[in-house]
Amino acid sequence: MSTRPTRSRSRDESGVIAVLVALMAIVLLGIAALAVDMGNAYARKRLVQTEVDLAALAGGAKLPATDTASRLLAVEAVLDYLQRNATFGQEQDGWTAAQLQDGSISNGEVVFESDGRMRVTAPPATVNFGLAGALGFSAADVNAAASVQIGSPGVVMPMWLPSSCSVGQVLGDTGPGGSGSDSGAVFTPPASDNQLTVSATPVTTAYGSITTVSVTLGKLAKDVDSATVAFTFGATGPVSYPVTFPKTTTNNQSRTVTLSVGTNVSNTSGQWQLWGVVAGKYSKSSVAFTVEGAGTLECSTSQRGNFGQLDSPRKDGGTKKTRYALNLAIGIDHSFETYPEPLPSTGVCGSTSPAELDNSPARDGRNCLNSDSGNDGPGLTDGLLSGVGGYPGRLANRPSGACGRAPISFSKVTSAPINNDVLSCYLPTGYTNANIATAVGPGTAQGVLSDAIFASPRFVWVPVVGCSDRSCKGNLAIQSFASCFITDEGLTSSKGSTDASGSNGITLTGGGTQVSSVQLLCFDPAALPETTTSTTGGMPYLGSGTKVVSLVE
Repeated sequence: MSTRPTRSRSRDESGVIAVLVALMAIVLLGIAALAVDMGNAYARKRLVQTEVDLAALAGGAKLPATDTASRLLAVEAVLDYLQRNATFGQEQDGWTAAQLQDGSISNGEVVFESDGRMRVTAPPATVNFGLAGALGFSAADVNAAASVQIGSPGVVMPMWLPSSCSVGQVLGDTGPGGSGSDSGAVFTPPASDNQLTVSATPVTTAYGSITTVSVTLGKLAKDVDSATVAFTFGATGPVSYPVTFPKTTTNNQSRTVTLSVGTNVSNTSGQWQLWGVVAGKYSKSSVAFTVEGAGTLECSTSQRGNFGQLDSPRKDGGTKKTRYALNLAIGIDHSFETYPEPLPSTGVCGSTSPAELDNSPARDGRNCLNSDSGNDGPGLTDGLLSGVGGYPGRLANRPSGACGRAPISFSKVTSAPINNDVLSCYLPTGYTNANIATAVGPGTAQGVLSDAIFASPRFVWVPVVGCSDRSCKGNLAIQSFASCFITDEGLTSSKGSTDASGSNGITLTGGGTQVSSVQLLCFDPAALPETTTSTTGGMPYLGSGTKVVSLVE
């Protein structure tokens, strides 16, 4: 057997390895070059993102953009920030507002997604490549976009105010023990005198009070010296007050009497009817007599009728009592908007567009409130003090407050300490509540309140409806929103000097176990800061007052 000699390959392969190493070095250097330049591009993009975020916030402060002029103001604010803070690689020369609205995102763009929301795309920044240029990559453009929207701080309370009563001291009370509910049934007199007339003053009284009322009976028959003043509520009645007076000597004479209307009437809040009765026959018509209550709010001036709480649905459902208490404790969970101009002449919404009724299921964008003449003292107590559904009562939240005032104790209702903030605490030195809560208009001290007010559970919004009278019922069109503070402070209170009572706007009845009245001080929203970064509460913008400007996805 012969043996073939083996040829050595080591010398031949050594050259191949050198070539491979050289090629790999080129690849690795190219990757490194790309990594360096792409890292530079990424860093530049982050700079552009920061730039466009802040530009969007600058423009967002000019929202809402409801027309061409207001949209231009927002675009110009964006442009001004971009021009003053252009990133390296951006050619800001020649940037214009028109460029930002030409429909092309390639050179920067501002798009209004709604009146209160817009999206800003920054003009691109060019990143020139260095090492990557050897591989044929000379440059890249990077840009970024940001969306911004405005909202309102705080929450909306399930109450309402008439258009004539949106500023100053207002009272909310319930009539625990009264029915407080007008079922629609009407008292029918057993017999009537078609000549007999009746008038009275005053025609309102507070829950649980005793009020002197002057009643005039007209067109009396001859030889009449006594009568009855009767009060009916719905189909129920009467509560009777016998009266005497000098005997009439001829037909059609009038007699005026005074009587003390007591708690047999005033312990039931809502609208009563006052009648004159002679010889068992009722006057041909009655006078509306209102006991302020049923969760209502009232101005310090007397008006007719009854207005007050809202029956507003919740996204998680619940019974009427539970959702009312939750709406008090944590605020209504869907958004309201003002009704488009012009409002209905009566202030009451119809059933067709543009009316958006606040019916179940709960949805955003409602502009017509479901007024409720019901009487829910327990719901008011739970929502404000004792808590509901695992949530503390509104005023049991953040009890220490920003004003440094000792908490209130309502021990028969809850063991939790109750917040005791006052509105004047948030005023600057030298101002009183009268500077902000006397009227809505140019006379108001603008923007003087500290934005710390938004952290107080006593700061709330109350819808103002297009109806100017408390007698309005049904689905009511929202005209605006009143900024209010739960307190019984007066207009003369100032920072460090308050006339708030020990219960600070919350009055209990029934042995101290249930809320019977709540007092608020409503003020011009213009007194609030123009913008804030507060995240307390928060909801879509209500159309007036402070704007929370925030970036969104």
